[in-house]
Amino acid sequence: MRILFAISHLGFLRNFESTLALLAERGHTVHVVTDRRSEGSVTDGTPIAERLGARFPDAFTWETVAPDKRDPWFAVSSGIRESLNYWRYLSPAF
Repeated sequence: MRILFAISHLGFLRNFESTLALLAERGHTVHVVTDRRSEGSVTDGTPIAERLGARFPDAFTWETVAPDKRDPWFAVSSGIRESLNYWRYLSPAF
């Protein structure tokens, strides 16, 4: 099975490394896509991605695909997502 795994940045790989390794061990092909680079930050997950890539060269790949910020829908969708997050935290549960 081919699996596309989309995350905000590679720093989140620390939470999913064992799961991704297990999928690759079981013969699945895993491709991780992120839209932000995290090199040099505290949450840099590049070493994890490189480790998985070296361990499973035929089953694990990853890339960073930056969104096109010139797209007029980028600003609209970003504003909607941020508004939804704001409204969510106005709930009495938070």
